[in-house]
Amino acid sequence: MYVFSDEARIERYDEEYSGTEDRYKVLGRVGQALLVVFTEREEDTRIISARLANEEGRRRYWNGGY
Repeated sequence: MYVFSDEARIERYDEEYSGTEDRYKVLGRVGQALLVVFTEREEDTRIISARLANEEGRRRYWNGGY
């Protein structure tokens, strides 16, 4: 996904949903701000979900942090 190429992307560990595997959230821009939840499995990045960022997510992206 192009969101991982966004130099201004914001990534954070998703403590709430990291039970049996580590999950991460990334806010990045591909035309519009997107929120992607993913995990790393060996050498692969597995996308769990991807959607347009809601108003709070867009605000966080444009203000530069979680």
